[in-house]
Amino acid sequence: MSRAVRTKDDLIHQTTSAASTRVQQFLADIKSRAAANPAAVLAIVAGLAWRLARHPPISSIFVGLRIAGLLKADPTSGPSPVTVRATELANSASDLAGKVVEEAQQRSIQARRSATETLEQFYATASVGTSQAREAGRAALSKTASVANDMSSTVVRVARDTDTRDNYLLGAAALAIGAVAVIGYRRREN
Repeated sequence: MSRAVRTKDDLIHQTTSAASTRVQQFLADIKSRAAANPAAVLAIVAGLAWRLARHPPISSIFVGLRIAGLLKADPTSGPSPVTVRATELANSASDLAGKVVEEAQQRSIQARRSATETLEQFYATASVGTSQAREAGRAALSKTASVANDMSSTVVRVARDTDTRDNYLLGAAALAIGAVAVIGYRRREN
């Protein structure tokens, strides 16, 4: 068993040294040929430079530079200042977004209350107008009362229809959020 291991090690060593010797001979041969014919070397270098100038491998260069930068980076040195600043900005943006959402919710609640009160007042006014028109008994007022009654029932139906009302309130909330964002942005600029 030990003889087989030694034989294997000897073969690996012989193969490695033979390959190393051949590579060194090849490189020495290329160097001597280049020294004998510098015009050929110059033509090859000019051709490669022209190729790289016309079709530069920009993305490959950037990837290579970044990989080299990662390999040179010391993992014990901690995060870079760019990473720290980006984290701080992300946290402040998150805080600002939370405040905007909270304020928008408050404004949405206020807008919903205001819209409900306005609709209730309108309904009460429409109901009073409808009952007065009915009491008059005239044909023209009767027709007006019918239209007013239809309007009041439509308003009541819209006020009670939560989907439609919520859509209107959602639109008002979106406008309020936009206004808050613009005000916050302007304050931050100043």
